[in-house]
Amino acid sequence: MNTIRQTLNDRYFIPLLLCSTLLGVGAGLLTFGIGMIPGGIAGILVAILWQHVMVRRAEQLPEPRLVLSGTLWGVLSGVIATLILHLSLYVFMLTTNPGQRIGGELHLEASDALGLGLMFGLPLGLVSGGLLGAIFGALFQHEHNRNSEVSR
Repeated sequence: MNTIRQTLNDRYFIPLLLCSTLLGVGAGLLTFGIGMIPGGIAGILVAILWQHVMVRRAEQLPEPRLVLSGTLWGVLSGVIATLILHLSLYVFMLTTNPGQRIGGELHLEASDALGLGLMFGLPLGLVSGGLLGAIFGALFQHEHNRNSEVSR
């Protein structure tokens, strides 16, 4: 019989990883294309973090509220991914050409681009992370309930 850890990792890790990575790459596309790689990496890192935390919660608590936990950890993961993406782009802009302006017609300095990016990126990271966390939290809750019924 599979443990809850095996079941959650086997069934949901790859879909979570793909969704999170695609969200990161999509966010990177919004940064005029230069943030696709940092966005993808941020998506992978937060998916691994979220999966690890949520599997531990499902294992350790007798009656976990995985939808709520998934949403809250998803929001936190969205913020972390947003910060990883924008700070890596900021460092990239400062190290490649310190005086270079980006943004097509906007011609933004690095600090202005960081501020503008975080102004739009943080709310989007909060919402997308929260939604993805809630969806996978509901799937985890369903799997946890099914697994506990089978073990009775």
